[in-house]
Amino acid sequence: MRLVADIEGANTRLALAAHGVIVPRTVRSSPNDDWPHFYDMLAAYLPDQSPARLTDLVIAVAGPVEGGLAQPTNRNWTICAADLVRSTGYTKP
Repeated sequence: MRLVADIEGANTRLALAAHGVIVPRTVRSSPNDDWPHFYDMLAAYLPDQSPARLTDLVIAVAGPVEGGLAQPTNRNWTICAADLVRSTGYTKP
């Protein structure tokens, strides 16, 4: 199962995809102002989905990405690739 996220300055969309296709019941959109950090959003989202083991993480960020760190526009969030792996339970297939 693939976790996909589109993090914009104001909103974030999350979903799970299987075999290259978004699973419609898993699509969620949320205002970023509702969350202290992206990790909090993920922590609320993932248990509700009960996904099979995550095999991929695909995160699009509106903002600079360098050296495994992303800084979304208009957010005081720093998203670290290593922290995403730990917080999602992702393991390489």
